[in-house]
Amino acid sequence: MIYKGSKENTKGPAIVFLVLLLLATILLIFARSNWFAVFMAVLFLFPLPMIYSGIILNIQLDNEKIVVQRPLGKQVIKFSDIAFCAVNGLEDNKFLIYAFKKRKKKGVISVKGVRENIPYHEIVRRMSDTQNTFDFDINFNQAAKIPVAFVENGVELKDAILKQINAEHVKLLNM
Repeated sequence: MIYKGSKENTKGPAIVFLVLLLLATILLIFARSNWFAVFMAVLFLFPLPMIYSGIILNIQLDNEKIVVQRPLGKQVIKFSDIAFCAVNGLEDNKFLIYAFKKRKKKGVISVKGVRENIPYHEIVRRMSDTQNTFDFDINFNQAAKIPVAFVENGVELKDAILKQINAEHVKLLNM
């Protein structure tokens, strides 16, 4: 299933991206030996990666993977690589899903972003236990970010992603 990027969330960052890029280019062209102009051009280039990450053309979803398509590339996240997810933005329906991936560290499959060295199976077991709360020291910067708020039908996409990840956890717990 393909979820197209919403026009209001794509148009604004695209315009800002192009304007900053154009300003930096003009400054660099006309600044032959003016160091201040070169410095200003570099300052215009700093926010470009952050603005670019907000431009989502579409998000494709199938039974095996999530593909986040941007203008110059794509990010592929396999469901089999995702250990667990955290959802941000529940109160205002602008969702961002943090997908924490599995990694192999010293022969043990752990989760990238969890600071404790807890095996993946133990994390899933603790999360599925409804009687106890789990408390992990998590680094959200190491998670793959899936910006479902930037596409049309983002709530439906969020529910489909979480449903697929829960199915992966059920498979693991039944082994």
